Amino acid sequence: MLSPGKGKIGRNDPCPCGSGKKYKRCCLEQQCATHSFWARQRDASDQLTRDMLRFAERKFWRPDSGGLGRLQDDRSAGSLGCLPR
Repeated sequence: MLSPGKGKIGRNDPCPCGSGKKYKRCCLEQQCATHSFWARQRDASDQLTRDMLRFAERKFWRPDSGGLGRLQDDRSAGSLGCLPR
């Protein structure tokens, strides 16, 4: 692990995992792969959220309300637990 006072690890520095290899040949690629995986997950989640909001706007919101304003049918919101009874 990187100590708090050491700063950024250079590509040619010894790997902090203790393997004795250079960082670029040891853990750098693993770190990049992990970052790439989570970046793809975040992007997919963001896209799903946008798609769900577009669907909800088309399905549940009145076109004359200027966007996300009023539900077309209060029974829909009540069945979802959105409105008090």
